Amino acid sequence: MIASRRNPYVYALPTSDPTTLSSRLLHVFVATYIARGADCAEQHRFVHDTISQPFFDLLYFVSIHMFVRSLCVLYFTFSFAFLHVLHGRCIVVYHSVPPRSPM
Repeated sequence: MIASRRNPYVYALPTSDPTTLSSRLLHVFVATYIARGADCAEQHRFVHDTISQPFFDLLYFVSIHMFVRSLCVLYFTFSFAFLHVLHGRCIVVYHSVPPRSPM
């Protein structure tokens, strides 16, 4: 097979090749399909770089933001709970001391 001058993916069979017309058409169809597949892959790369990449960047930013936010919420929840328990013990200790007599 000889590569076409316009498109290196499209191959033409030499006329001296003793193949049938259907096999020639099949070869041309397969070569054209390969060339279109390469074009589609290039278009897919272009679409991914221009449209999908900012979306994934935003998704990554939001996921990092939500993770940090959940860590902050957990920190403040547990620190508040710890202070509440500590404050409760202080109240219990304070109230367990018998009051002084008013004399």
